[in-house]
Amino acid sequence: MLWKPRKGFEREIFSIEPLNDSFINESIKKLNELQNKDFTLKDDFAIIEQILKPEEKQILNLIKLLYCIDFKKEIFLFLGIILESQINNIFADYVANNWQVPQSQNYFPNKIALERNFKDIIIKKSLSEKADQVQRFNIFNDTETSKTIQANIQSLSILRNYGGHNKPLNEFLEHLTIDCLDDEIKKVFSLLRDIKKAMEILHKNPPSTIT
Repeated sequence: MLWKPRKGFEREIFSIEPLNDSFINESIKKLNELQNKDFTLKDDFAIIEQILKPEEKQILNLIKLLYCIDFKKEIFLFLGIILESQINNIFADYVANNWQVPQSQNYFPNKIALERNFKDIIIKKSLSEKADQVQRFNIFNDTETSKTIQANIQSLSILRNYGGHNKPLNEFLEHLTIDCLDDEIKKVFSLLRDIKKAMEILHKNPPSTIT
């Protein structure tokens, strides 16, 4: 390619073609249309954003974008990441604070055993399996709360099948129906709020420390 000749001490300028992509253009069009009307779950997103950590808020922004450009099925991977992050935070708090597991003083006799087992849960367990550990160890230091949150996680059939790695990704997406997606999103948001409240109560009334 031949560039336009330039004189000495003159800056070289490269012409850049404007981006023209049909998918991006269509997405921008959809977003522009939303400026004149609220999308369905706008308030729900605004409320849940207030209780998330900065890195989780970034994921929520991606979820919001996918929702607004009609890629609702694909958001459940990212919803699962946020929910799993919240559960991981609880197990990490036990390790950081050397809390004894409330269910039994004999589970972990020392800090090393606690750290090894809970880090294994964080790294190796699926979302569904982590929910079972929440109830098993009474992780919220309240039997009814731990049982309820475990049951509510397991009741999220979409997230359980996806986060539990029970189905290939393509099969998972094929079995989703658009009609139920908003309700499932609301259930996840409600669960995140319940976990936030339970964590606040846990920190106000923590388990005993491992000695």
